[in-house]
Amino acid sequence: MTDPTERTTRNDPVGDRNTAAERQAAEVLREAGGGERMVHGRDGRIRSKDTISPRGGETSPPPRSSSSPRPKDVKVGQDLTEERIAALVAEAEAGYDLDTLRERRPKRGRPTLGSAAASVESVRLDPELRHELAERARHENTTTSEIIREALRRFLHAA
Repeated sequence: MTDPTERTTRNDPVGDRNTAAERQAAEVLREAGGGERMVHGRDGRIRSKDTISPRGGETSPPPRSSSSPRPKDVKVGQDLTEERIAALVAEAEAGYDLDTLRERRPKRGRPTLGSAAASVESVRLDPELRHELAERARHENTTTSEIIREALRRFLHAA
């Protein structure tokens, strides 16, 4: 396969930017230890794909000798010792309380609004109203969504 960074021969500003971006991506991958570089076309399909070797040309990490330290347990940052493995096995064999596991898991997604999951309602705003809304949100140091929610609450309670 030809190197996509070498394919541009004519005076093509878009091609030049693409080539520069592909070279930069290759450099980032080299610094990060190598990896797969995929270039997508406008249609989303993969236009080219190649493997970038890490800096120094190594194709794989050197084998770990038996005297080298064990890798770190990435989740908790502790050495993964035989004792730690035995404790994890014992914990797994005893069974897990799902409610406890859910409590330990970090919360994901947006926070709830009110008592249940919020719905998204779409409204069309003319440019002037949109500008006024943005200015009000900026003035009150809040979001446009919060301004809209508050206005709707006031309108519904005033009726």
